Amino acid sequence: MAEFKFPPGASGAKTTAPNGMVYVWDDINNRWAIEATPGEISAIVTISNNEPGDKANGDLWYNTSVPNNDRLYVKNGTWEQVAPGYKEYLAGIDNLQESVSLIQKEIEKLGQVVNQSVDYKLIKDKNDTATQLNDGGFYFGDLPNGNLLEVPDDWSGIGFIYVDTLDINGDFADFGPDTLDQGDLIEGVSDTGYFLVEVGQGGYDVGAGKKIAGIQASLIKATGVPGDHKSAYKLTAFRLTSTGGIDLPTADERYVQVAGDTMTGKLETRNKIWIRPDNKGANGSANMLVVNQQDQSNGSIARFQKNETDVVKIEWEGNINCMGNPIKGVANPTKGTTEAVNAKYMEDNTVQGKSGDNLKMYVENNILFAEWS
Repeated sequence: MAEFKFPPGASGAKTTAPNGMVYVWDDINNRWAIEATPGEISAIVTISNNEPGDKANGDLWYNTSVPNNDRLYVKNGTWEQVAPGYKEYLAGIDNLQESVSLIQKEIEKLGQVVNQSVDYKLIKDKNDTATQLNDGGFYFGDLPNGNLLEVPDDWSGIGFIYVDTLDINGDFADFGPDTLDQGDLIEGVSDTGYFLVEVGQGGYDVGAGKKIAGIQASLIKATGVPGDHKSAYKLTAFRLTSTGGIDLPTADERYVQVAGDTMTGKLETRNKIWIRPDNKGANGSANMLVVNQQDQSNGSIARFQKNETDVVKIEWEGNINCMGNPIKGVANPTKGTTEAVNAKYMEDNTVQGKSGDNLKMYVENNILFAEWS
């Protein structure tokens, strides 16, 4: 394409490009503008399904053929596409809108978890100022002035939660009002206990090189006990969805599924454990542990192993198989019962003869006698 430079603009000035396009100076917008009639424009712009011939560099071709989807080309020696077709544009807009919608949904999901499983330690000793100045501490309070509550085993007295803005690894994590909204939840999980609080208003205490987030905390639920001073905790902050629940990814992080799941932490229960397939088996209120193998003719009711080796099996026939391991601590039996007998009792209460002796046994007055000769 031949090089073309516009001359300096002036009121009423006109110039003609090599392709015959006539330009006039636009005084209002201070620029060159096309001066042409519709007939003149049709001479340089072609709308057709087929490639036009005998065109000058700079001419335009709007290709309406399928599958070109209304693409725009410019003549520059050859025809070069300079813009997507209208149909391509519409398809691109649809794809973009779909992508934006998916991204928004993912952001909404991620937004439910504000801080996820951050490592902290519980501070309970008011006099341990060194630990209070270290990274990664959190504690409870009953007053809004940053006081430390030595929270009791029943979790009573909690009115506030104070959390360092650095976790135990020195990484930033904010459990304060800059990140959390009123009504958001903070969950704490340790080897000894669990708590869930709803947060309210709060602020920050800055001093001694520390920034501590302090926020009102209303205890919703707690299990177990808080644990000792400096007990390890994982803190998570999340907010409820518009319907008052949590999203599925957040639930998956916290709860096991009814249909089956894998737990990585300790399972502790303070109630009964009943394994009763199809709701069949003992269910007495005083039964603490029930394991019922239902409608099986093989396998074991229970197997206890060490290092992947069976120690005791309760087999499906009802036999207890100790796998060659001794049973220790068996009490002396009560006479007239079918109780098990320990080895010492047998030794102390049976008559032993010499090897090679002849044994004669007889009963007199309901007493069994044994004689060796």
